[in-house]
Order: sequence, then structure tokens, then C-alpha cells
Amino acid sequence: MNEIYFYSWILNMLNLNFLNFNISAEYGFSLLLLNIIIYLILLFLLFSVFFLFDLNKFKTLNQFKNFSLFNFVYIIVFFNLLSLAGMPPLLGFIGKFLFIIFLLLKNQFFFFVLFSIVNLFMLYFYIQNLRFLVRKTKSNSVIYINNKMNISINNFIYLVFFSFLNVFSIFFFSDFLIILNNISLFLYFN
Repeated sequence: MNEIYFYSWILNMLNLNFLNFNISAEYGFSLLLLNIIIYLILLFLLFSVFFLFDLNKFKTLNQFKNFSLFNFVYIIVFFNLLSLAGMPPLLGFIGKFLFIIFLLLKNQFFFFVLFSIVNLFMLYFYIQNLRFLVRKTKSNSVIYINNKMNISINNFIYLVFFSFLNVFSIFFFSDFLIILNNISLFLYFN
């Protein structure tokens, strides 16, 4: 798990550092702010799932194949990790998509190609690590029953809301842009 956080952090920091060089651009600060907010939302959701369902004892994704988790938790972890990788219909892709548009509008095609190659490499790395979540057979699964799993309805609603936001974020794309524009105007003029 630490490798995923580390590589995801490196990729996102590369994006943010490049945006810092172009902060004088019209939407550079807005993109920087959006990437930070999206990344924090995804990490917050992932960490909350790990702590609420007592999954913080896992050190690698390989250990997931030995446990039979609830299907809902499995789906949340799987989609959240894909979103951290920047898979297209998920929330993590919005920041990358806007960054690609920003590069193309500034006619920086070399950085566009470099960014695309690095993103494809990172997607390959994430998908190779996520194969342990997909290949779960009954022959190698151990039933993990935690009788002390007391999750309040508020925490469950919170997880459902952020998972819904993660998976269906493409429908809220225009809302993200409107909120981001208002935040950046507020921060720029104050």
C-alpha cells in the first residue's frame, strides 16, 4: 500500500510542480487548487475506509486476496485506487483532464506527450497491483469475520456519498468548474 501512495504522490506532485511554473497563467492557480482538493478527497476516502473497516493492518495489496471482505468495501477500495490512478470516468481523472486541456491550450505538446506517457505507465502500475482485488477465488480466500465491526449510519452514509461522488463525478464536472472558478476568484481578489 505504501508504494501506491508513494507513486501516486510523485505523479500528483509532478503535476502540481508544473502548474507552479505556470501559476501566472489564467487558470493555473485554479487547476492547482482543484488537483489538491481532489487528491485530498480521494486520500480521505481511502483512509477512512481503511480505518472504519479495520483494514489498516494490510501492508500490501497482495494480502487482500487472502481475505473475504464485504463486497461494498471491496468495491470502494477498488474504485478509489483506480481513481487515484486517474482512470477516466472517475474523480481522479478530472484534474488530469483539465491539466491536459491546459497543456494543449498553452501549445506545450512535449509536456503533453510526457504527461500522457507517465500517466499510462502509472495506470499500468496501478492495474497490475489491483489484480489482487479482482482475482479472488474460493480456493485461496479465508473468511474474515470481524464481530466488533460497529459502523454508525452516519459513517455509512458518508462512505456512500463520497463513493457516489467518486464514481459519478463525470456528471458533476460542470459543477466542479463553477465552484473552482468561484473559489479562485475569491482567493485571487482577496
